[in-house]
Amino acid sequence: MKHLIYTLLIFTICAVPTQAQTTDETNEALEFYPLEIGTYWVYRQRIFSDLPMFSDTTYYSIEVVADTTLTNGAKYSVLRYFNYSPTFGPHHITDSGEDEYGNDIFYVFERVKPETAEVLQWAPTEEDPFNEILIDSLTIGMDWYYITAERWDYPGVIDSTSCNSTFATEVFDQTVERISCQLLSFAPVFYSLARGFGLVNVSGVGLEIDLILFRDSDGNEYIDPLHVNTPKESEIPMGAVLHANYPNPFNPTTNISFELPEAADVQLAIYDLTGRKVAVLENGSRAAGLHTIAFDAANLSSGVYLYRLQTGTFVQTRKMLLVK
Repeated sequence: MKHLIYTLLIFTICAVPTQAQTTDETNEALEFYPLEIGTYWVYRQRIFSDLPMFSDTTYYSIEVVADTTLTNGAKYSVLRYFNYSPTFGPHHITDSGEDEYGNDIFYVFERVKPETAEVLQWAPTEEDPFNEILIDSLTIGMDWYYITAERWDYPGVIDSTSCNSTFATEVFDQTVERISCQLLSFAPVFYSLARGFGLVNVSGVGLEIDLILFRDSDGNEYIDPLHVNTPKESEIPMGAVLHANYPNPFNPTTNISFELPEAADVQLAIYDLTGRKVAVLENGSRAAGLHTIAFDAANLSSGVYLYRLQTGTFVQTRKMLLVK
């Protein structure tokens, strides 16, 4: 009898919801997992421990850099992971290596089925080179549901996830709908997907991961308001432009570009999150046109920094992430 009850329990929690979504609901569900080229996420991972030497804060990023089609016709988005934490590993990694600065980089293939809003990750096996693993099912319009899915290759997961899509959440000062899920495992792991932003947070025992920067495929950038105060677009005068640094995240050098409509005195400076000025890259007259300055942060510690351009009444501040 105990074995029968246990079997029925496993069958129940692993059951995919039978309530079919309408076309409108499926289209809305797709907004919870943006995979267009150019979409970019930066996450902060914090590990908490009673022993300070085991506590740590690190940063990593994920970017959709390309599309690819396998020989069976399945089309995937190519996600590039930069200095990714091994805590929640994908099911299959391809083309792993290091860049010239020693940063870990690897690639993962994922796709979303538009007709069902299921998120699949390519995980080939010897028996099936086109094998896929269901990592999420973006079911909306239901209070609670269970899916036979495994978002990460995480120890102890029993191949099932419990979700609730009835909550609202604050993301970058915006109130948006979220899908909140829990991996059914021996160690509880919770995560949330937010409409328009994708994965926004993960939490577990002694661990917290938060989205601190997001850029959509159109180039619109959202930054954690607790870390930076950037002028609104309507407050920025026409003419001078401060561009996003590249690469970002970086280690230890990055390039900062700005444009001037006419010759002007400019100051370009770097600040930490306390407001302390840590470097001055430019302080003088510059001709009209595009200017690019290399910033070497070899003497700074990992973290978020602000770079600020001022010329006349024009002031613009942007955020960058140093990862060592």
